[in-house]
Amino acid sequence: MAKFAPARNFTKGNFRMRLALWTTFFVVSNLLGIEAFKAAVTLPSDERLLPSLLTFPLIGLTAVSATRVVEAWRRRDEE
Repeated sequence: MAKFAPARNFTKGNFRMRLALWTTFFVVSNLLGIEAFKAAVTLPSDERLLPSLLTFPLIGLTAVSATRVVEAWRRRDEE
């Protein structure tokens, strides 16, 4: 069984990678959320159910990833 190091033992390279990955996740989830919202607004009423339902989880993912980006940025400044 593999043992993992605690989160506090990351190096600067790992912080940069973590920041880059969370930033990429933020951008992708934001773009998907925008496209789902655009589809929910512009599609006919019988076709907009799925995009309407997907809009709210994608907004939540965008918010979570934004907080993770800020947290990774703050940790980078502390190190």
